[in-house]
Amino acid sequence: EMDEIRSRLESVGNTNLEVKEMTSKLETRCIAVNQSESNMEKMRSKLETQAAALEQSDIKMEEVRNKLETQAAALKQSESNMENMRSKLESSEKTNLEVENLRSELETQ
Repeated sequence: EMDEIRSRLESVGNTNLEVKEMTSKLETRCIAVNQSESNMEKMRSKLETQAAALEQSDIKMEEVRNKLETQAAALKQSESNMENMRSKLESSEKTNLEVENLRSELETQ
């Protein structure tokens, strides 16, 4: 009967050792999972920061594009105004030449 009790105790001791080993392995895995979750959270945070920066950059680029379009429109208007002024100047020069020719004819007569 003592041998049977010793055998059972030995079996229980072996089982307890196996349970401790399994517990240790599970604890190690839990630590690894927690570390992995922490790393993923850090990565998610970095990605969110980068996404926000990219969105801000997109907004600034849109603002610059709008300013450039406004400047291009103003330049086009300025070119049109200059063309109108050049045309008026040419017309004025023709009129002045005609007046000069008429004056010259009158003086000749």
